Formats: sequence, C-alpha cells, structure tokens
Amino acid sequence: MNWTQLNSIDQLEQISDQSFEIPVVIFKHSTSCGLSSMVLRKLEESITDGHKQDYQFYFVDLHSYREVSNAVAEKWAVEHESPQMLLIKSNELVLSESHFSIEAELLDSNH
Repeated sequence: MNWTQLNSIDQLEQISDQSFEIPVVIFKHSTSCGLSSMVLRKLEESITDGHKQDYQFYFVDLHSYREVSNAVAEKWAVEHESPQMLLIKSNELVLSESHFSIEAELLDSNH
C-alpha cells in the first residue's frame, strides 16, 4: 500500500481542504509497538482497490513525528491513541478507532 507520509504540521491544512473532495484516512503508527504493526498489516491486507480510489490515506510515524500526531489530535479534538485510524470528511472527524477496532470495513459503512 502506498501511504502518503504525514510528516509536517503544515500538511494538516492540505488534509482539511482535501477532505471536502475525498474522505481522508489518517493512520497513527508506533514503530516500536508489535500490536501497532500487527494492526497495520491487517488493515493493509484488507484495504481494497475500491478503498484506494475512494479515500486518501495518510500515515504518521509517532516516533519520528510526535508533534504532528499531537497536532492531529488537537485539530480534530480526539484523544491520542496508538495505533489509531481517523476518518476525516469535510474537515469533520467522523470516525476514530484504535487497536483491534481498526478495520477497513469501517470505511465501507462511513462512505
């Protein structure tokens, strides 16, 4: 899966604007957490070509870009968790799931 790397706070305005055109998924990942790696692998295996056409996917590495992760939590008023998947539509948080609750099927029910 080709994720767009979220590594700058400046990208959040781009994501806000983009979310009016196409729903945006942000996946917050801890590279040192086995659970986070397992959830990421499971998510990537279940994302379909349809999902790839219907959503823009962003990935933030919590260890390298903690300030970006914190800015995401603040901008969309969500408690930080890891791993965490957020869905943004029209600059509104419509889904926030963490740990084993993260599933690609959630995107189908929120499209």
